[in-house]
Amino acid sequence: MTELFAHVINGLNVGSKLSARAFGSKLSQRRIGIEPELTHEEFRNRLTRLFKKAPDGVVKECCFLDFPASRPPWYQTDMGVQAGDRVTTMAIARTYLSRAPDAWIGSHFQLWMRVGAKGAILRGTGNTHSFVAMESGELRLASYFPDESSDQAGRLATLLEICSQVTGDLSIVVVRWNGSSLRGLRALANFGDVQGLVRTEINRLCNPVDLPD
Repeated sequence: MTELFAHVINGLNVGSKLSARAFGSKLSQRRIGIEPELTHEEFRNRLTRLFKKAPDGVVKECCFLDFPASRPPWYQTDMGVQAGDRVTTMAIARTYLSRAPDAWIGSHFQLWMRVGAKGAILRGTGNTHSFVAMESGELRLASYFPDESSDQAGRLATLLEICSQVTGDLSIVVVRWNGSSLRGLRALANFGDVQGLVRTEINRLCNPVDLPD
């Protein structure tokens, strides 16, 4: 139990540091005229309008998903993925374990995914991520904090009572492309962007970072 609460407190410390950076970022945004953070409704509405402009044949399937951060893994999306599919996710989220408004975790830390009940667990490096499905099955998503997988099977190391104490929501758009993710994103970028999400993922794909083992 002591280790569990140490894990939770450590997560809060991470959230506080991240939110402090976010606060500084917001001040910078006001100074240089960058768009403020999106609400969940704006995220869905603006991306919906952008995807409707995509040329025919670029997007195979696109769906929006919302689920509470308190929901234990795994969230079944009802989106079927075939081995070899190119998939991109874009997300916004704030997960709180404390009533303090500045102690939160964002989607770059929060969102995990897998294909099928036993597929490899994937995590993006930011608010956007693209991957090639290695197996066929239903795409499943998870809110990571305060959950933690005890093994690759995705079994929880955190008590469900702790999971129920968090608040917040995740909003995600999942896209299956006809062709490569980069090709689809570039086609979409010709018609605009939303909060830099499309541009960010293009840059990430063009400049991959090797993560340590």
